[in-house]
Amino acid sequence: MKKEYYFLNYFNIRTFFLGIGLSRIIKDTKSLCFISIALGTIMGIIILKLFNKEIKNTLVNVILASTLFVIALMIITNMISSMFLTEMPKFLVALPIILVILYILTKKERVIYRITNILIVINITLFIITIMALLPYVKSINFTYNTIPLKNILIASLEYALLSTTPILISKDKKHYKIPIIKTYVISSLSLALAFALVIGILGANTVSVYRYPEYVVLKRITLFNNSANLENILCFYWIFDALMFLTTCANLMKKTLGLKGSMIWIIILTLITGIINGNYIYIAFIYNHILSIFIVVITLLFFLNKKEVDG
Repeated sequence: MKKEYYFLNYFNIRTFFLGIGLSRIIKDTKSLCFISIALGTIMGIIILKLFNKEIKNTLVNVILASTLFVIALMIITNMISSMFLTEMPKFLVALPIILVILYILTKKERVIYRITNILIVINITLFIITIMALLPYVKSINFTYNTIPLKNILIASLEYALLSTTPILISKDKKHYKIPIIKTYVISSLSLALAFALVIGILGANTVSVYRYPEYVVLKRITLFNNSANLENILCFYWIFDALMFLTTCANLMKKTLGLKGSMIWIIILTLITGIINGNYIYIAFIYNHILSIFIVVITLLFFLNKKEVDG
């Protein structure tokens, strides 16, 4: 189970960089984002070391997990709606994802970990193909030094640390809170650093802010074997898997507190709330602009409201 827990958090760590974290950090720090990633990774390791606590099955934690669930569902439905199903209502875009999650909830927890065993192989394979296919399009001139205020670098570092560690903390239940996760965190951070490098190297730091999903725009450059047949639609699944597994992690926490029936009803309510948010750009912009503040509140409450580890 320990190996599968590592795999699950490999996905969870990366969830909030699709459509939010990556574009925000590059926008604020340009080509110096790698300094923020390095500092943010160090901050993240410190957070994980300090947060040696069990996430209790309480309504407060359900609310916190629900907040992250809504944000993650908003990100993935907007991405799919913007890039693939532009004519379909966002609620219908979210529906298959929610049905999959509800189905998984009806199974035992070990099913979640079995799914990660399958998806991790697919995810890494797609990621390697993506790197190999995109390397020829990387231009060294796009990594030109930019003068960025130190404040921007430090804020981006904190943002990176919180976006990458909070999804891990949600998964620290009674069975798993003592399992060391630092190696997985570092590996996942390296994969994110590669994603940042590809986006900047191909689009340039100044161009990234123009796009809502620069990760997908980069994938559209890919052609393999002189074939340009929408390969980006297949390769972008390594981002979709991240969001799917994190949504399942949150849903599983809700199930432990609310029970199967209660959690299923609550997830349907959260889906409707997400639909309301997706229907109003002002709400989406508010979440995007205040994502750091939201995560500071979530991680602070998680830290102070959950049980410390008792030695011996």
